[in-house]
Amino acid sequence: MIKQVRLLRHFKEFIRDYRAINKNTDSESLELVINWLLKSQLKSGGFSSHYSLTNNWGVAFPETTGYIIETLVNYYKLSGNEKILESISNAISWLLSVQFEDGSIPDRHFSQPVIFDTGQVLHGLCSYYSINKSQSTLKAINKASSFLRNNLDSKGYWKNHTLNNQIHTYNTRTAWALLESYLINDNSKNLDSAKLNLDWALSIQETNGFFPHNSFSKSSYPLTHTIAYTLRGLLEGNRIIGDSLYLDSVMKAIKNILKTQRTNGSFPGLLSKDWVPKAKWSCLTGDVQLAIILLKLYVITGKEEYKESSYRAINFVKSHQSLSSNSNINGAIGGSAPIYRGYFRFSYPNWAAKFFADSLIFKESFD
Repeated sequence: MIKQVRLLRHFKEFIRDYRAINKNTDSESLELVINWLLKSQLKSGGFSSHYSLTNNWGVAFPETTGYIIETLVNYYKLSGNEKILESISNAISWLLSVQFEDGSIPDRHFSQPVIFDTGQVLHGLCSYYSINKSQSTLKAINKASSFLRNNLDSKGYWKNHTLNNQIHTYNTRTAWALLESYLINDNSKNLDSAKLNLDWALSIQETNGFFPHNSFSKSSYPLTHTIAYTLRGLLEGNRIIGDSLYLDSVMKAIKNILKTQRTNGSFPGLLSKDWVPKAKWSCLTGDVQLAIILLKLYVITGKEEYKESSYRAINFVKSHQSLSSNSNINGAIGGSAPIYRGYFRFSYPNWAAKFFADSLIFKESFD
């Protein structure tokens, strides 16, 4: 009986996702996804990693709780909604309670420190410090930054405390977190370490714009999700450091990525080193991450093609936002489109919701 109920639940959401109809305005969609994020926050203060139609809510996830804080801070600045501050404060308290003494942040199993997870929590800490000059937050920022600096290889990459014990180019997003820390505490060591990593990423970029070491494992093609992580880190490096080489590297990659965008606005979920699509499904997280990058490139260059492509990607993901009678997923964003394929099938990861909210918040300034 339980299995039949689960199959029925899957089928209902499959039909809704297949129809992909969302007549809400961007503001309404943003409110829905923010409310879903707030619903995903557990009593501990951390945000549940995802909601699965099979297994319900996941455990609190330090990594994504960290950068969800950044989203909520930006939403608070936009909306002035005071209840957001309580959510942010609870998340910060939880993160400070799980931070290791050396400044690192543990993985989702709370068993070992992870470089990327520490970087993403550092994003949240820096964002929170911008609205609340808490000394405990500043202390956590400095400890996390120190951990990241101390574990950076002299060649510019992180090889210890990483997923699958591998080098990952997408840690440019961690370097970006160090740059945000530098803007707060003016510690030149953070600037130097971030630049070392970003320069290393440039040194391995291939002539067609592709970055090696950009997937979760050596045997898999990179998701648009991790590709966008890398590009965003470099793009923000250009903003903070002012090195146009970082911008050039992003545009070199984007030129080829745009060739893979479909007429409905989506991108293939997986891409090869030759930018050949390796999935018919789309990674919704990657779609909106790329949309944000394209909008930022539009701001820098004024090229309308970037804006147009960005809007099409956002609208595609918006069309797949859950508008379900099931309150556990209403407003959420699935892992993949279709919902039953590829990445986090029949599940709604909180990072998909986070980046969708980010894209709508940023788009707000253009409409």
